Amino acid sequence: IELKRERTTVTRFLSTTYNDRDWCRARLHDFLADIRPSYVIDINRDTQLLDSYAGIPHLLILGCARIGGTSYRFKLYTHDDTGYTLTTPERVDATLPVLFKPMECPKPSPSYIASDADYVDYITELMGGFAVPSFVKARRKGKRYLLLGLPLNRDTERMVLSDLIYDAASAPAGWAMIAKPSVKERRFLERLGLELIEADWPSLFDATPQPCAAG
Repeated sequence: IELKRERTTVTRFLSTTYNDRDWCRARLHDFLADIRPSYVIDINRDTQLLDSYAGIPHLLILGCARIGGTSYRFKLYTHDDTGYTLTTPERVDATLPVLFKPMECPKPSPSYIASDADYVDYITELMGGFAVPSFVKARRKGKRYLLLGLPLNRDTERMVLSDLIYDAASAPAGWAMIAKPSVKERRFLERLGLELIEADWPSLFDATPQPCAAG
């Protein structure tokens, strides 16, 4: 599509899909809004996670590809009561909660990693260490990750994940909830030190006590 109808067509289609339509609120995003983890990586291109954190100051990191004139391969925003403001790693409060959306999204400004050329450039920059802010590299050391709703049967997701969780804790580096994992997914998770849970993310709510309605 990009080659035949130019990049603007891709951007317009994704913005129509993820920004111009009214999507039902996901139960998982409400759950995240309640617990508000201090560091979340979201490869989806929607804006529900941004809505979950809209009421508190936080940092938003968007991946970017095929740009010049900067040493960074990411866009960094800080959020306050007035909305998002583009900034640099040297000017932020690195203790704020971090939302990392490597595939980008329609807000604050529509931009996406979507085509093969985007992925090739972005993954190359990830491997070179230029796509992750330095304060995140320091903060992620020894972290454990919980993978929710993320199939690992495609090379792009596996390559992005491997670099984003670099320096994770060991034994285990985290947990992946996949209901029916393939042999390839099992091997990949074993190599990364991620423990497999053969269930999908809705089972989280089955195990979480829910408040009873009055009356």
